[in-house]
Amino acid sequence: MDVDIEMPKVQCWVNHTGSVVCVPSISYTTFCESDYTWWPYDIMNCTIHIASWAHSTNEIDLRFADFGEEGQLTVDESEHLQWALVKVSRSERLIDSKFGLGFISKYLSYHVLLKRHSSMYSTIYITMAIVLMSMTLMALWLEPKSTERMIVANLNFVLHFFSVQEIQWMLPYTGARSPELRKSIRCDK
Repeated sequence: MDVDIEMPKVQCWVNHTGSVVCVPSISYTTFCESDYTWWPYDIMNCTIHIASWAHSTNEIDLRFADFGEEGQLTVDESEHLQWALVKVSRSERLIDSKFGLGFISKYLSYHVLLKRHSSMYSTIYITMAIVLMSMTLMALWLEPKSTERMIVANLNFVLHFFSVQEIQWMLPYTGARSPELRKSIRCDK
C-alpha cells in the first residue's frame, strides 16, 4: 500500500564479470487479510509482492532472501507480545511487462501467517465470566427480602453491563469476517 519510489543509497559490489549486486534495506507496508471469526484466537494472512514492471529479468534478477535452515524465518518471540509467526512461505512466477514492452520479469511473493497470542484475552474473559456467574448464584442464594441480595443483584447488573461494553470495545470491527460470539448449532431433522 505504501510504496517509496526512491531507492535508498546503498553500497554495491561489482564483480570482475561485470555483474553488480545491490542489496538495499527497504521497509514495505502491506495489507493483511484478517479473519476474526474465532476471536481472540484469530489469524492474519499477509502477502507482499515484489516485481519490476519496467525492467526484464536480464536487467534485474530478483531473488528471495535466505531465512536459514529449511527456509524458515527465525524471530525472537519475546519481542512480539500480541502476534506469533506461524508460517512464512514464498512463491515465484514470471510475468509479462505491465507496460507492454515485450519482456518478462520475476514476480516474487512472500506469504506470512500470524496468530494472535490469546492467553491474555482468555484469562481476562474467563475470570470475568466466573466472577459474574458467582455473583449471579450468590444473588439467587440470598434471602429474597434481604438488602444484601438487592446490592449484589444491582452490582451484578452493572458489572454485566460494563463487561459487555468492554467486549464491544475490544472486538475488532475490520477484517474479512467478523467475530462469532456464539456457537451455532445445526439441527438435523
